[in-house]
Amino acid sequence: MKKIITITTALVLMAAAQGAFSLSADDIAAQFKKKMYSVGKLSGVISYTLRSGRTFSGNFMYMSPGNIHIRFTNPSGKILVANTKKLWLYDPQSKVCAVQQLDEEAGVSGGIVSFLKDYSVILVPESSEGYTLKFKNDEKEYPEITLVLDSSFFIRKGSLKNKEGEGFSFTLSGVNFSPDMVKSVFDFNVPANTQIVKNPFNIR
Repeated sequence: MKKIITITTALVLMAAAQGAFSLSADDIAAQFKKKMYSVGKLSGVISYTLRSGRTFSGNFMYMSPGNIHIRFTNPSGKILVANTKKLWLYDPQSKVCAVQQLDEEAGVSGGIVSFLKDYSVILVPESSEGYTLKFKNDEKEYPEITLVLDSSFFIRKGSLKNKEGEGFSFTLSGVNFSPDMVKSVFDFNVPANTQIVKNPFNIR
């Protein structure tokens, strides 16, 4: 009888300890921000799918602060490059390149962390995929954003939904946190005989 009581007590204490050490949504969000700010560079594969079902994917490189290079494999050939000053979107088939001047103070350096500023956060019940956070702010262009983080609090996939219920989802795979890269890849040289469209996105 004493042995049974001891085992029961141990189980109760284990359950209580598990609850005491469980992380809140704010704790996980803080760890997520810390992880993202610690990333100096990375590479991998990004895929995103529109609500319509259309899918885009490509190999990406990232270097802090705010430098991104994506060479798309689907649709093949398109290239997106951005730094804190400019963003280029090049289509070799049409020989058109959109060139967007960015706000140098904002640029894209804040990344997803800055994008989530002023959102409230709730924790979705934990699953085998990791931590799932849902960010909400009805005043934003995307009132609902869901992110799935792995055990190291790095983002693995997510979805963004706008006020009309449209949006897109994305996944990151094959991530390498110590890739070889040079900063010059984030300064795109527009090929000759290319039509340039200046500031089409009105990013300010």
